Amino acid sequence: MVQPNNKQEITQLILYECGTWFLKITIVSKNLNTHDPNEALEELFLNKYDPAKLTGLKLLNLESDFLVAPALGKDRIRAKYVMSSGLKKLEWANTHVPENERVSGFPDLYLDMHIEAFRELAKGSAADSVPTNDIGELIAYVNLVIKAGYLPEFIMKQYHMVMIVRDDMKLDFEGYEKFTKDQNNFSIEPGKHYYLIRYPEQK
Repeated sequence: MVQPNNKQEITQLILYECGTWFLKITIVSKNLNTHDPNEALEELFLNKYDPAKLTGLKLLNLESDFLVAPALGKDRIRAKYVMSSGLKKLEWANTHVPENERVSGFPDLYLDMHIEAFRELAKGSAADSVPTNDIGELIAYVNLVIKAGYLPEFIMKQYHMVMIVRDDMKLDFEGYEKFTKDQNNFSIEPGKHYYLIRYPEQK
C-alpha cells in the first residue's frame, strides 16, 4: 500500500504473513517524482529478512480449524449453506494454492476463492424465500448481486479493495456503485462471517 503524505513524502507499507510471524516493512520516500514503490530498497530488506525463512522457523499445521460463531444457530435451516461456503474456501485453497504458501497462513485474499464461496452460499435462497434475519438478508442480497453480475465488485468492496485478483478479470465499479444506490447500498459487516478458518500452530 502506498500513501502520499504530501507532495514531497510517500509512505509505502508492506505486510507479509509468515506463519506465526508478521513482517512489516515501512518505507518513507521524499522528493520523488513518482509514486512507484522503491523496489531496490524493498529487495535489499527482503534479502536480509526473508519471509520464507521466517515462515520456516515455525510452520503452521495445514489440518485447519473451522470455528463456527454462535450466531449461526439462529438459522439452522440456512446454517448448512454457510458451512458449505466455508468448506468451499478450504477446497479452493487446497486445490489452487501451493502448500508452501498455505503454511504461512490461510490464503484469504484470493478473489476467486471468495467468489466460489459466495456462490455456494447463494444456494441457501432455496431454503426460505423470506429473509427474516441477518443470514437470510445476506443470502438474498448475494443472489441479487450475482443476478446483476456484480459479485466480484461486491466482494472487493467488502474487503476494502485488498484482494488478489486475476490479471484477466475485468471489474466494473462504476456500474456496481449505481447498482448499490438502487439497492439502498446494502453492506455486510466484514468481521461477521459466522465462521473462521485458520491453520493452527504445529505442536
